[in-house]
Amino acid sequence: VSLASSLSSMEAVKASLFIASCLLILASYFSLKSATGSKFLAGLSAPLSVFSVQTVVGLYAGYLANMVAIPLLLLTTLCFSRAVEGERRFLFLSLLFSTVALYSHPWSWAIFILAILLLIPLNIVLSLLGLRKRYGRSEILIILMFTLVNLAMDFSKQLLFKSAGGIYADYAVAKSSLSFSNLFLLGRNLDELRQILVGGYMSSPLIHVFSTVGAIFLLTFNNPFFDSLFLMLPIAAAPFMLVDETVQSRLLYVLPTNIYMVIGLYEALKRLDKKGVDHRLLATLVLLSLANYGFRSVANLV
Repeated sequence: VSLASSLSSMEAVKASLFIASCLLILASYFSLKSATGSKFLAGLSAPLSVFSVQTVVGLYAGYLANMVAIPLLLLTTLCFSRAVEGERRFLFLSLLFSTVALYSHPWSWAIFILAILLLIPLNIVLSLLGLRKRYGRSEILIILMFTLVNLAMDFSKQLLFKSAGGIYADYAVAKSSLSFSNLFLLGRNLDELRQILVGGYMSSPLIHVFSTVGAIFLLTFNNPFFDSLFLMLPIAAAPFMLVDETVQSRLLYVLPTNIYMVIGLYEALKRLDKKGVDHRLLATLVLLSLANYGFRSVANLV
């Protein structure tokens, strides 16, 4: 307590950013361990999360509320998926995590909650294609109950505390930034993202390459956790070309690219093993490249 009280406001913010990055590492590890049962996959998430977009850009831009909300929302999605799969006791935990995330960063909260609601139409489409078992009444009721309770919490937050909820936050951002003129400025906006804004989102191409590969494999896990993370992609993509570079950066930031990248790299390493190729060279190359990206970006803060 005495140590905390002796910190200056700047030191307190730096300490909070460090704690938030640790939360992301832990949430990513436990989410992947629980969702897949693979210790290797979960262990791989630790170093990749350290040098992920969420950590590096969060430190660079000071997205503290965002950095706190994302691990909470990962745990929300994990507990919710466990509840859908039959472990009903996890429903309370998912609501607890989502409530804290709502008060931390309502904008991010709304995107995750929408992704969970869209599990119903996604399941219908995949079941028609023979790729999923159709949700029964209990699964649909859990999804709807989870969504309705979260909407009630969002409404009560605005009513009782006069603070913007997730739905209103997304509406306000959309109202102020959506414009067809951004279609004609897309090239300029992407250049701004790649080279200037928050250290440059594209300054580590390997993140985007392996994240894209990982996103392709998300639906192969047949798990509500990964289905929800997949659904965040079309949600973020829908307004992407119609908003400015600042909102684009936040849309990219809220995507759990650290999880996507872990899956992508894991799939690449598996295929190298099947061909009898030592995968350690690729793993080392990726980690060194990410470390370079992270240290180079943070060095710009000095």
